[in-house]
Amino acid sequence: KAADGSDQLVDGSQTLKSGSSEISSNLDKLATSSLTFKDGADTLNVGLGQYMAGVSTLKDGSADLSQAVTQYTDGTAQLANGTNQLTAGTASLAEGVSKLSSSNAQVQQLVDGSNELTKGIEGISAGISVQKLSDLKTGLSQLQGSIKDYNDSVQNAQIPGTIANDVKTIDQALADLQTEKLNNFEALQKTKAYQSHPDEQALLESLVSPSSSLVKNINDAATDLQSQITSLNKNLGTISAISPIVLPGASGAIDGLTGIKTGVDSKLLPGAMQLNAGLTQLQSGLVDGASKLSDGANKLNQSTAQLNTGAQTLVSKNGELKAGSNKLASGAAQLTQNSPKLLDGSTQLASGASQLSDGSGKLASGSNTLTSGIGTLTAGVTTLNTGLTDAKTKLAENATAETNAKKIASPLNITHQDKDNSPENGVGMAPYMISVALFVGAVATNMIISGTLSGESPKNRRDYLLARIGVNGLIGLGEGVLVYLAVHLLGLSANHELAMFGFTVLVAICFMFIVTFFNTWLGKPGAFLMLILLLLQLGASAGTYPLALTSNFFQKLNPWMPMTYAVKGFRQVISLTGQIGQETGILLAITVVCFILLSFVGYRKAKG
Repeated sequence: KAADGSDQLVDGSQTLKSGSSEISSNLDKLATSSLTFKDGADTLNVGLGQYMAGVSTLKDGSADLSQAVTQYTDGTAQLANGTNQLTAGTASLAEGVSKLSSSNAQVQQLVDGSNELTKGIEGISAGISVQKLSDLKTGLSQLQGSIKDYNDSVQNAQIPGTIANDVKTIDQALADLQTEKLNNFEALQKTKAYQSHPDEQALLESLVSPSSSLVKNINDAATDLQSQITSLNKNLGTISAISPIVLPGASGAIDGLTGIKTGVDSKLLPGAMQLNAGLTQLQSGLVDGASKLSDGANKLNQSTAQLNTGAQTLVSKNGELKAGSNKLASGAAQLTQNSPKLLDGSTQLASGASQLSDGSGKLASGSNTLTSGIGTLTAGVTTLNTGLTDAKTKLAENATAETNAKKIASPLNITHQDKDNSPENGVGMAPYMISVALFVGAVATNMIISGTLSGESPKNRRDYLLARIGVNGLIGLGEGVLVYLAVHLLGLSANHELAMFGFTVLVAICFMFIVTFFNTWLGKPGAFLMLILLLLQLGASAGTYPLALTSNFFQKLNPWMPMTYAVKGFRQVISLTGQIGQETGILLAITVVCFILLSFVGYRKAKG
């Protein structure tokens, strides 16, 4: 049967080798694909980082957009109000243009008045003849000469007082005439009637002509003078005195009229003609401009209405625009909020891809090793088959009693030795309970003994430390020895007895100086803190259940608890291989640090 079974083993091993080769080939493909997958996952992780940066930029941009949309909606509301005001203004403009067009008749009246003013000034100019003024001036000169000659003949004559008075009256009238001419000419240049209205021509003529009353006074005086001269032919000696006054004044008046004539012809008449031409151009331009302005105002009114309609439409869409902007900002915020989760997932994916790549590589390598081992197995099975076949042939030649068959079937005796020593639950719980007992002993000791037994103040730091070693150190040593003996009396046996004894003493002294330092440094709050530390260590030291079964809080707290290393060390010396180098080093370091700190804090408080 063994020989027949070995034949099947040979066949099966060959089939197994073929399948293993196929598995190895596919695992190589998987390893290659997992590398590609890992590269893709890394690329995805990098791309997600860029995506998160873009999402953050999108969030900031959407917030800015939301503010800009708010400003835009406020602007559209102002635009709508402005277009309403503009519509009202264009209506007023159209009304003003209509009034401007209707004022064309008044402008026409102004043009007609200007024409009449020009004609009146031309009549004034024509009425004042230069030739007549020249003849009058020549006659006056001749009169002056005749008077002079006559005066020479009547130098000895006496002139009556009435004649002298008449001559004074004539002289004063001529002076008033000259003054009145100058004043009236200035008034003519300043009057609005002269500039715009034809109905002031009469006033203009009266300003440049002597008044009738003044002329009448001169005529009356001249008539009286003539009668006096006729009646008093012998008494005209005073004519010589009067003529130098009267005749130069008359000549001056004639010169003034000549100046008026020149001013009217050279300035007043051309100005009136230019005024008439300007008013005509103004009328023409006003008519054309009013027409164009009216058309433009109508078009502006229509465009303003369209602009107002568009502005109202914009205002009506402000709510939708604000809602869309808020949705965009909210979506960007959600993207930003969820992006870290996505990045964490991508990081986990990349990590998993890396692990998958490593695992698939190891799996492919192991499969190749397996294939190689199966080849070796096939060779061995073939050798076994050959040997069994030979044995079958040889056994057929020998006796096949039951005793020989048992020796062939069971050539070896198998023995088993378990190096771990945890036959009962109490042995497994012993490391935890020993650690708890030693820490509780340290807490109880410091609650009972807070100073030296003698109560005296130490002289120096050395005396203080020796006192602490003599009390707390000695008690810690006693606790370690007592606990070691107690657990052995209860039936415990350790794999490494000497190591367990030394480790128990180290844990007792370490816990003692930890508690002593905090009690000395903080007093009663320190004692309370040590109780809290004891409670935390009960859950975080993994003494009752495996660490994986505890909460995440205690899992994170586990490496920082002194009792963690005490439990691990006791497990090693009681049930396992006794490898306590790391635990011993850590607890010893904690003991030294607490002892050094106690030397500073405790001595200062003892002296105080």
